[in-house]
Parts: sequence; structure tokens; C-alpha cells
Amino acid sequence: MIITTTKAAESSARQEAELLALSWGASFKVRKKRSIQKWLLETGEAIYVVGDEADTFHPPNSSNGFFFHPSMAKLRGKRVLDGGRDPLIEAGGIEEGMSILDCTLGLGSDSIVLSAAAGETGYVQALEKTKEIEAVVKKGLQYWNLQDVLLNEAMQRIRTAHADYSKWLRETPTASWDVVYFDPMFHEALTDSSSMGPLRGAASYGGLQVIDVQEALRVCRNRVVFKEHSRSPVWEAFPKARRKKSHAAFAYGILEKDV
Repeated sequence: MIITTTKAAESSARQEAELLALSWGASFKVRKKRSIQKWLLETGEAIYVVGDEADTFHPPNSSNGFFFHPSMAKLRGKRVLDGGRDPLIEAGGIEEGMSILDCTLGLGSDSIVLSAAAGETGYVQALEKTKEIEAVVKKGLQYWNLQDVLLNEAMQRIRTAHADYSKWLRETPTASWDVVYFDPMFHEALTDSSSMGPLRGAASYGGLQVIDVQEALRVCRNRVVFKEHSRSPVWEAFPKARRKKSHAAFAYGILEKDV
């Protein structure tokens, strides 16, 4: 992988790129006036571009890079802040001051809504197995500027980590989080969405495993929530899960902590 910077990046971005290359075992190369598309064709390597306030990831053979954008999370988060309803918040029973472990950061949309609901006294930790996705979204959450100050603050409160949630859960003490959330549908959506096309082949795939949900139930204090296709075989593995439909194509599964 090649780590570089945007053409107009400040010296601090170059320092950040050099440190990232060292951390990832990648090669740092000065951008100069190179075209990313031409560079991709010439090298066949993935290119990660560090900017002053936003990064972009270009997998090999991609025509567009992956970048952070809050998308529908802006509307959902604003609605929650204004006291409105959101299916995920209702499924999780999220209230001010709660701690939430989001095991599947993805684009960060659900983490933003969860953080808005948990408020200033709450806490959201989001995990992402694909390091490039985590790095892009982490920076986006800190620097993206929305007109709504409270929503900006909700984004900035989210803490992200490049981690495999299976390993993370096994190393987490019992009853550490109020709610644990899984959205494996993010990676499934990569096969259908043109907007997320650049991530095909780069993201980490894998369905929700029973052992991971069992660990999540140990780790949570209140409940585990997962998002799945309405006709997914996953529901058969969790017959005790209550369903909260959010869309014709998918629903939230709710598993209460056994007391």
C-alpha cells in the first residue's frame, strides 16, 4: 500500500501520513502532481490519501475513492436531538448517559445516531475490522463540520478502534456496556451499492456468529441489538430475539440480558 497526501496538504498532514505508513508497514511517497487514477494503474497498489481534515482510501482497480460522509445520519441524528423517534434508538432502549459498544462502525451512521441519543454523559465506542475504513471514518467524525453544533459534538464524542469485535468482546469484562450493537449488513451492502463500490474487496466480510452474540450478552448490562435481513437465517439462531421492523427489507433483533 502507498500512503501519500493531498496535493495542497499542510506539513502536518505529511507528518501524519509518514507516521501512518510506519504504523501500517506501508510506503510513504510524496504526492507531487501525480494523478491518483494514473498512479493506481501504474502501481496496482492501494493508495491511502491523507488530507488536512479528511482522508480518502483508493483500493486497487477502483474508479472512486472511499471517503466519509454523514449522509442520512444527519437527518436521523437531528431528529433524535429534537426528541423524535428512531427505530435503532427504540430497539436499543438508548437513553441519556448510556454506554454503547457498536461492534460494526462501517460508515459511522449508526454510531452518530447512538451518540446523539446517549448525549454528553453517554459514550459510544465503535469497532471496525478494516483499518482503512476505521481511519477514514475516525478522521471524518472529528473534522466534518455540520451547521448543527450538538450533532457535531455527538460525532466528535464517538471513539473508534481498528479491532476484530470477536477478539474485543472476549477480552472485555462482564457487564461493561449498557448496550452492544451489531450491523453486519454494512458489509453485505457493499455488493449492491455503487456509492460504496470502492470498498468491495477491501472490507472484512463475515456473518454474525452465535458465539459473538453470547459474548455480547455477557458484556452488556441491558441488551444486545443486531440488524439483519428480515428473511435471514440468522433469526433461526436467535429464536428469543424480539423483532423491531424498521424497513421492509430488514429488522432489528433485540436480546435482553438474562438476569
